[in-house]
Amino acid sequence: MFLGFVWGVGDTVTTVLAAHVTGSVAGELNPLVRTLLEADPAVAILLKGGVAVVACVVLVAAREQVTDVPGWRVWFLGMIAVGTLIVAQNLSVVFVASY
Repeated sequence: MFLGFVWGVGDTVTTVLAAHVTGSVAGELNPLVRTLLEADPAVAILLKGGVAVVACVVLVAAREQVTDVPGWRVWFLGMIAVGTLIVAQNLSVVFVASY
């Protein structure tokens, strides 16, 4: 669930915040999300949030199979670390653009 929180909520909120503060969506690498942010940020929030919810539900439903995979903890910690770095990068854009 923490993975979904970091990727889903953290990335979504900081992406929208960075786009709002900078006035540009050029920093978003995903072309679909970039297009949605330009058209209607609420749809981008729903898309990213929906993907996070689906991923969390699938991971919880398949918990037994996931924990049988060798190295699953390392993979999850790696994904959480990458998600945290993305959130930190988005926040750094917000802070730099604010000054």
